Amino acid sequence: MSNAYKSGDAGFLPLFQNTPEITTPVELNVTGTIPNWISGALFRVGPGTYEVQLTEGKKYRGGDVYKVDHWFDGISQAHSFRIKEGKVSYRSKNIAEEFKQKIVENGEEVKATTFAQKIPHSTIKNISRVIGNFMTSSEAKRSDKIYGANNVGVTITPNFPIPKDFKNPLSSNLPKDEIISISMPETLVTKTDANFLKELDPVTLESRRTFNYSDITEGIAGDGPFSGAHSQYDPESNEYFNYTAFPGASFKHNVFSVPANYSDSPRLLASSTTWTAA
Repeated sequence: MSNAYKSGDAGFLPLFQNTPEITTPVELNVTGTIPNWISGALFRVGPGTYEVQLTEGKKYRGGDVYKVDHWFDGISQAHSFRIKEGKVSYRSKNIAEEFKQKIVENGEEVKATTFAQKIPHSTIKNISRVIGNFMTSSEAKRSDKIYGANNVGVTITPNFPIPKDFKNPLSSNLPKDEIISISMPETLVTKTDANFLKELDPVTLESRRTFNYSDITEGIAGDGPFSGAHSQYDPESNEYFNYTAFPGASFKHNVFSVPANYSDSPRLLASSTTWTAA
């Protein structure tokens, strides 16, 4: 366990332990009573893995285990709660297995965009590494449009708008062994503060693919490496709003909207340069 969470209140230690996934639904014990009118699915996403055993010969800070420094950099796990007639069933799934495999195979040399992970190199090399990771994230995610290749796990949105011609033709049929059978969302997407999103199977939580906002906005959002994990929805206009940002000698923002049902086209609302190097 790394020093980042070895000290301090021991009550927080369970938050930094690897959490096993539960891929087969289990019925949870309910304390109290859930009204029958509460029915549906609740999805959550967050960190689930903090320590990764490296392949033979790879090192991280002199050891053979990669240890996450900050809670926000834990490897993502998705959670699903189904509620009906006072009962609750639960399942979970690790959704960044190929990202984890990068760590296994590369150790401290892994190239990844993180929140606060300390890479064991010099300060100058660390700064260069972080900037390089962000600047190349758009290209990297395009080559990583395979299941689970990025750690995308800050927010999760059911029925996030994805164009029909972009949807994965493979979808789950409701397994017969489900404890609670309810209607599920058509799409389920996780987001982070970089410009890539991950589509999950709403039933099994399996990772389907990674994409970015340019892919679903006919290119108007751009391929800037930064974006907001907390996109905003306006129920009156039935649109989702977000931005992309391009760092460099000048810092450019694109602000755009995506219609919830794609009855209209995505819109570029504003494009501005907020800072220019002297």
